Amino acid sequence: MKKIKTFKFEVSNASSSPFSEEDKKKDWYIEGEKKIASPEKIDEIINEYLKEEERASSAVLDSITVTPIDVLFHNNARGNTVVLQYTVIMRNV
Repeated sequence: MKKIKTFKFEVSNASSSPFSEEDKKKDWYIEGEKKIASPEKIDEIINEYLKEEERASSAVLDSITVTPIDVLFHNNARGNTVVLQYTVIMRNV
């Protein structure tokens, strides 16, 4: 039997490319930065899930795929909000 789990991580938004150093002091920039998942955080979350699944059900990783999704378009595209959707498929051994 296979089990599917999806994770969504925001990896880019308007705060990813501020227009000026002054922008970095504004609320929209500070709030936007809080939403972005670092590669290290993504690894940590997925690895923890894999460990828990292996421990709880003796399942092993069958496959993992990543799909980028543009969820919000900015007027000049430099600040589009991009989400990476990770699809993890586990299978019982």
